[in-house]
Order: sequence, then C-alpha cells, then structure tokens
Amino acid sequence: MRNTPSISVSSFSRLTELIHRTHAELAAQANKAVNVSLTLRNWLIGLHITEYEQQGLDRAEYGTALLKNLSISLKQLGVSNCNERELRRYRQFYQEYPQIRESLTPEFTDRIPLLANSGGAPQIPSASKDTGEIPGKTLISRLSFTHIAELLRLDDPQKRAFY
Repeated sequence: MRNTPSISVSSFSRLTELIHRTHAELAAQANKAVNVSLTLRNWLIGLHITEYEQQGLDRAEYGTALLKNLSISLKQLGVSNCNERELRRYRQFYQEYPQIRESLTPEFTDRIPLLANSGGAPQIPSASKDTGEIPGKTLISRLSFTHIAELLRLDDPQKRAFY
C-alpha cells in the first residue's frame, strides 16, 4: 500500500485562505481598472461630441437631433450605454472635468481630433477654479462614473468640488 502524503488541516486552510485573498485582491483591481476605463471612455465620448458640435454648425438647429441620431447609430453598432440622456451626460462630464485629459495615455491623446481653430494642438478647456482643480487622475481613481454622474447633477461647481 502506498503512503499518500497527508495534508495537514492547518496548511490546507492556509492555502485556501491565500488563494481566496489573492482572488479577492486581484478581482478588486480588475473591477477598478474596468471602472477607470469606462470613465475615460465616457469622457472621450463627451469630448468627441463637443468637438463635433464646435465645428461651426448651428447648435440650435441640430443639437437635439444630433444626440438622438447618434444614439440610434451607436445602438446599431452595439455600443452600450449611449442613449440620448447618457450622451448628454458624457458631454457635460467632458465640459465640467477637462482635467481628466491628463489621465489619458498617449495612445488616446494622439487620437484627439484637432479643432479647426486650435492652431495645431487639441483645444481642451482648462480646469476652472470652480472644480477645485482636482487632478484628473485623482478623480478617476477615487470615483466611479456612477459617482461622477451624481456630482454632475449639482448645479453649483463649488458644491460639486466639495463632494
């Protein structure tokens, strides 16, 4: 009869606990990475909409139709969470938190379209003192887009910065 090595209960419990902790920590990191990516995605969508609107077209003439038509087209392409309301929120997010740009990797900053009147550099609004000039990296690392969406509901930029 073969001798099978016995596994001590304490070492097996330790192994189980180590694996559980490793799983939990890395799953939390993955969730955070997904949240950061989605937040950056939403900010970039807002940037693209804003830049499109600033190409000299009469906003009053097409503003509502733009978001409606864009929403329909994006849905057909399978892009999630891009209904009219969300597109409006993404545009506001970009406009209220321009400092998010500093969080973009060169891969994305190189893709930012140039405005006709930008003089060769992307025309990104500068952070206003009303936002408290919270660094973009701090915003996206500490808040999910769901939290940011709640802040965007506040009309007062100083209240937004406080919370």
